[in-house]
Amino acid sequence: MKTLTLLLVAWLLPVILPAQEAGIRFEHNPEWAAMLQKARAEGKKIFMDCYTEWCGPCKLLDKNVFSRADVGDRFNELFVNVKYDMEKGEGTRLQKQYGITAYPTLLFIDPSDEGVVHRVVGAGTAEHLLAQAAIAVEARENLLTIRQRYAASAKTMADLVPFLKTLAAAGMQAERERVVSEFLDNLPPEAWLEEQNWALLENNLWDPLSPQLQRMYAERRAFAKALGAERVNRKLSTALQAAARAFLDKKDADSVRFNAERHAALTRFVLEVEDVVAPECAVRLRAAGHAARKEYGEMMTAVHDALKYNMVQGQLRNVFYMVYLVKLTKCTDKPTLARGVALIDDLVATTADAYIKASFHEIKAMILDGAGDAEGAREAREKGHKRARKE
Repeated sequence: MKTLTLLLVAWLLPVILPAQEAGIRFEHNPEWAAMLQKARAEGKKIFMDCYTEWCGPCKLLDKNVFSRADVGDRFNELFVNVKYDMEKGEGTRLQKQYGITAYPTLLFIDPSDEGVVHRVVGAGTAEHLLAQAAIAVEARENLLTIRQRYAASAKTMADLVPFLKTLAAAGMQAERERVVSEFLDNLPPEAWLEEQNWALLENNLWDPLSPQLQRMYAERRAFAKALGAERVNRKLSTALQAAARAFLDKKDADSVRFNAERHAALTRFVLEVEDVVAPECAVRLRAAGHAARKEYGEMMTAVHDALKYNMVQGQLRNVFYMVYLVKLTKCTDKPTLARGVALIDDLVATTADAYIKASFHEIKAMILDGAGDAEGAREAREKGHKRARKE
């Protein structure tokens, strides 16, 4: 009878007890000090998922990778697992502490000193994440070990290349730029024109105000003669465009930490430098500066100039106009709002893509809503929906 009872209990136990959810068991936005204490007590490292609510790849990680049973088994065994929204609560402090600039960023942290032993950026596969966890734990090839190995090395090209590869996978662009800059600065000037050293500069340095790229702008002809004009000009133009476009915030105008000093310095340089993309960069910086200061009338003048003189081209053309037109939802000056609505009508008339037309109509509706014109907003939305349905 006792044996029968034990068998019944064993059979019913999975039904009576709640099922353990598969996947990684995360603490969500917990107190950081408590997580450090817990990890130290358990003798584990901390795995931190750095995410934001608007991050699409972060959601894919949750759905397709963190939820896997094999991933959960391994991570629950090895780590104290935490998730922090980098735009809320303690996450904002941790974002600054760990220099998080891309999402998702995944950190493996030693709780003894809060140092990062390994770092991964982006949403990969479950197999990739398991491999990165093994690297973090085994320590032979993790970020911390490779950084220490490079620091103790002779800092030759053979030492530098694997370190740069690790930094790239970790999304640590600022450190890549610093390391490459130090390497190049220790070379004689003529060595910069050698192919392997030029490749370092071409693939890792992107700040047009840095001493290294400033030298390239000043000695453009010498670089072009040694390495080819098309290649050198493309590098310098792309760096200039990237710097100017960095002031264009696609998500939320108020979330940008506007660096007024850098904006002013970059504007001065753009107005002086001879480059085919300088006019586009200048108008982008004008619009960004006025928007940051909430000078919406002057912002719209810059945006009108961009359209009038066809300064902004390519795939990002419509993004440029949409971002600055959306900013008018915070404007109260009726003449400026009228200019924005008129510009939207012009853009709709000259745009073939139905979905882009629909997006412009939605922005028009948002502006009209803010101005108190509910009827105009309704009509704009209806036009946008009709165009989208036709497509």
